Amino acid sequence: MNDGALALFIVQSSQSEEKVTGFESIRMSSNYKMMWRRFIRIASIVSAIVIAVFLNVAFVVLLFLNKGLPSIDSLKNYEPKEVSQVFSASGEVIGEFFEEKRFVNRDVPEFVKNAFIAAEDSNFYVHRGVDFLGVLRAVMKNALGGHKQGASTITQQVARGFLLTPERTYKRKIKEMILSWQIENSLTKEEILHLYLNHIYLGASSSGPGAYGVDAAARVHFGKPLREITIAEAAILAGLPKAPNRYSPAKNPERAKRRQLYVLKQMLKGGYITSEEYEAAVKEEVLIERPVDLNKTVAPYFVETVRQYVMNKYGSDNVLHNGMKIYTTLDADMNRYGQNALRRGLSELEKRQGFSGPIKKLKPEEVADYFKIRSSEDKDDDVGGLELEVSASEAKNSGAIRMRPPRRLEVGDVLEGVVKSVSDEKKEALVEYEPNFFARLKLEDMLWAHDRVDPDD
Repeated sequence: MNDGALALFIVQSSQSEEKVTGFESIRMSSNYKMMWRRFIRIASIVSAIVIAVFLNVAFVVLLFLNKGLPSIDSLKNYEPKEVSQVFSASGEVIGEFFEEKRFVNRDVPEFVKNAFIAAEDSNFYVHRGVDFLGVLRAVMKNALGGHKQGASTITQQVARGFLLTPERTYKRKIKEMILSWQIENSLTKEEILHLYLNHIYLGASSSGPGAYGVDAAARVHFGKPLREITIAEAAILAGLPKAPNRYSPAKNPERAKRRQLYVLKQMLKGGYITSEEYEAAVKEEVLIERPVDLNKTVAPYFVETVRQYVMNKYGSDNVLHNGMKIYTTLDADMNRYGQNALRRGLSELEKRQGFSGPIKKLKPEEVADYFKIRSSEDKDDDVGGLELEVSASEAKNSGAIRMRPPRRLEVGDVLEGVVKSVSDEKKEALVEYEPNFFARLKLEDMLWAHDRVDPDD
């Protein structure tokens, strides 16, 4: 019995302990929930305070930055610097005066617009000035390493090009984003695109002036007006804004080709061209125009006289900025006949008097740099490793980009060149007058080059 009573007591005590343990468990669970609710409440309050502070700080910053923002009114009344042209009596352009070589074009072909949109801002018609998805994508890709990506929209480039300095600071970037939003709310997409395509700098030929806007770029790089260019040529132009020197078709044709193929791929991906148009553009050979100083070609002395006259009469700002049309009475054909006759007369006089000597004597190490000196300095652009072009291997079997061959030489032409070699055996001299273009001068045609005779003797 005693053992049984003891056993019963133990059992009862055990049950009692089990009931206490269960109660404590319920109470702890209830406390945990209360603590969790309290934590959530406190976290919510803290988050709200942080967000409120952030919004207030952001508002103050925006107010501060907005005070120093330039007005976008100048974009609504776009008055760019344009080329003033001089015309002969027959309407031939014989001269140009400008500070920035630009021809404003209000009828840019659709495929040209699409090339720039595909290359620079594929979401142009979707975003409201800033492509936040593009920014996020670029940040993620840059964080993961590999090729860097940019995220500036066409609207942001307009804001930067027209209203801000090119400095790279967070302050300028925030101003750029605010201005882009203002621009999008004040102008249509077509108006923004018009500003962009007519204002942007698109590089220079090997030694000529730089081109501002797509129309001038078509003339500088391809020697034709914008309405005559092809899809392949449009893709080259659309590849220039990011790095005009790096992708110059005259200075770096291989890089320009790789960039062009990238733009064509983007156009195909965006549905702007068909597969057939893509293949044809990839295979098309593109000829780059050689730089010509128009003011020194047709009637140099006459054009200079006209320049002095209009500068004095209308002022340099009007002449260099306002795109004047200057019509003259010059008969360009008769002027050419007169110039050729004068050159022939001077040439005959030179032959009678003998050789006056070379223009300059070059040291052996200077000969290789002769044509480089004549061309403009090729400064590479800082593109920061951006993914802008296809691989060199991918560009191998595509159509080449090369300089247009020099025009056929005519009797009476006066050219400057480097004497590369003289052969006593062949009785001739080899002269390079353009990079990789040579003329052979026969000894029998140079017998006049004797010691110079003093006409007074």
